[in-house]
Amino acid sequence: MSKEIITVRKANQLIEAKYKLSLHESKILAYLISNIQPTDNDFKEHVMTPKILSKECNIPKSKVYPIVKEIAKKLTGRVIEIYSDNGDWTAVSLLHRSRWIESKKQFQFVLHPDLRPLLLDLRSNYTQYSLLYALRFTSSYSIRIYELCLKRLREARKNSISFELSVDLFKEFLGIPDKYKQFSALRQRVIDAAIPEINKITDIRVVITPAKMKGSRSFNNLVIGVNKSTDNFPDAVKELMKYDVRADSALQLYEKYGGDLIRDKIKKWFYYLTAKELPDRSPMKNPAGFIIEQIKEGQQVTLDDQMLMLEEQRTLAEIEEEEQKKISELTHKGTNRKNSTEPHKGKDKNHPEEDNKIISAKAKFGELADKAEKADKR
Repeated sequence: MSKEIITVRKANQLIEAKYKLSLHESKILAYLISNIQPTDNDFKEHVMTPKILSKECNIPKSKVYPIVKEIAKKLTGRVIEIYSDNGDWTAVSLLHRSRWIESKKQFQFVLHPDLRPLLLDLRSNYTQYSLLYALRFTSSYSIRIYELCLKRLREARKNSISFELSVDLFKEFLGIPDKYKQFSALRQRVIDAAIPEINKITDIRVVITPAKMKGSRSFNNLVIGVNKSTDNFPDAVKELMKYDVRADSALQLYEKYGGDLIRDKIKKWFYYLTAKELPDRSPMKNPAGFIIEQIKEGQQVTLDDQMLMLEEQRTLAEIEEEEQKKISELTHKGTNRKNSTEPHKGKDKNHPEEDNKIISAKAKFGELADKAEKADKR
């Protein structure tokens, strides 16, 4: 698998679906979904060798073929329930086809067409996370609870949230409505197995507290607290986030380019990135886009280069401000001189050197500004 962080992206409706998968089924499904490209307009046949499955999904090498063969058959027949806000529901199969090619020693999988609107061309109402989290979990409940909590947190667009679920709804969501009728069993087998590893491995912290409804003797509600966290992030990732680089983008850069290069780039571009902290400097509009471009392109610059760029940025801003003042003054004069025989022609041709300054500053700074703008749009 590439060093670049691979993500799992699902429509929120799919996140909230009710189903139960084994740990290996969950990992293989996550791996298949992570192979979908943003430009895909239909599901492709995904090829997975026993070696890849053993390594990525932590399946013993000696047992990978019989285990995956059984998983392939189960996923092909597995049905999940997807609910709409108006109460409508749809039963959808996960896999359209799975097969083993003996001559090539590989498995081939195709996701079911009914999943297209839930996995393809997602522009909004979706949840995305690193595949590495799913592959590192040791409980299938961890994946489902993590997805639900992350989805609720991102919908709220906050750093911390709390929401309630009845125990019955929580069990239905996990696909175990008839299991663990005693809360102590649910806590031991599900909650205590999932929450510690979610908090240890992922980018959020989860606390689940049981609650009793008024007049009830047993726990029938769960209060779920979710917080964003960067505790598990490498230092280089945390450094990038200081310059407004999103956590998922920072992790991708870290996995692809390494912490040493990132730290080197931040050090080399420090003065330019922190221009807003220096006297008489215009603040950088998009530090995140700028540093991402520098990391990807591998540009090397000296401190003098950075100071020159800062000077060009400030000079350009000052010249444009002066031009605006001149235009305002000339417009005002023109209004007061309606009977003038020499109307204003536009730019002041007595100062061509200022035009040259503008052209020069724009030429030098334009390329850098374009890169930052393009990065911001991404």
